[in-house]
Amino acid sequence: MAEEFQRDPLHPRKGPSHLRFAILVAILFVVRYRWNDWNEGHIADHGMLPEEAEEIVNAARAPYPQTIGKEKRLVIGQTRNGLYAQVIYVLDEDGRAFVIHCRPLTDSEKRRYRRRRA
Repeated sequence: MAEEFQRDPLHPRKGPSHLRFAILVAILFVVRYRWNDWNEGHIADHGMLPEEAEEIVNAARAPYPQTIGKEKRLVIGQTRNGLYAQVIYVLDEDGRAFVIHCRPLTDSEKRRYRRRRA
């Protein structure tokens, strides 16, 4: 006899519908960004473009984003072009991501990231 599952919205993996729930969450979670001269200039100082920062955040996989401090979020990832970078952002009052830091990873950070992904 097949075990019957109770759907629990707080624990979607407990039932057979967890994949549909994950897809729905991915579709609903659209990150919008707030860019201005300050944050565009700041990441440009590190050789990064806003599009690269957005790509890293949009492609975030567990365990990212990680909360650091009270309001900051950290994402480490790779762009489609192979660039490894870290992005730190805060959510402003209307829910937009305001990138406050973005830089390429060092070689040792890349190795550590690849080992954790394997």
